[in-house]
Amino acid sequence: MLAVGFMLLAASPGGAMANIFSHLAHGDVALNITLTAINSVLSLVWLPLVLNWSLVQFLGAELHVPAPTQKILEVATVIILPVLIGMFVRYVWPAPARRAAGTVRGASVLLLAFVVAISLANSGEAMLQHFGTVGLACIALNLVSLAIGYAVPRLIGLPVAQATSISLEIGIHNAAVAIFVALKVLESEVASVPAALYGIIMLATAGIAVTWFRRRHARAVVAVLE
Repeated sequence: MLAVGFMLLAASPGGAMANIFSHLAHGDVALNITLTAINSVLSLVWLPLVLNWSLVQFLGAELHVPAPTQKILEVATVIILPVLIGMFVRYVWPAPARRAAGTVRGASVLLLAFVVAISLANSGEAMLQHFGTVGLACIALNLVSLAIGYAVPRLIGLPVAQATSISLEIGIHNAAVAIFVALKVLESEVASVPAALYGIIMLATAGIAVTWFRRRHARAVVAVLE
């Protein structure tokens, strides 16, 4: 069931946190939002297919897995509504919006720290209990996803900002969707463990990646100016 949960995590779309990290890393946030929307729609078909295959492969059982439409719509609302509000404020009051950009970025960092603290408080015990089993696999999935998500766009000539956004979109899965399906559809706490662990691990690794992306962005800006 841990293997099924891991496949469920891998099949889940990107999450709202990818957009926040992209903003902090000077990525193309509009691209992030677009990719999240497309991936969320595709996951309505893709996620049940992967999950059914995993159940047959690892447990020898088949189960009707409905698409998590309600959860996907909730995620879409969380992502799109703040963006629409931000676009409206930027359009109506452009000067104050530009002045507030630094404050918003600082608030984003505080929000991420708060999310990490809540995640550790809620899942710290489960993380320690199962880290030896799936923790290294979660770290490997996250690092490989971030690396491929950045390297492939750069190899085909995309700018640093777009490569940064794609890397974060691929590397930051929506753990909430995976946990929801594991608990509500599979009715298995064990299947939710990989997503719970990944939700914590990806915040740490993505935070490190953001520092590296910001340096790449600064070098790209200097290269353009020269």
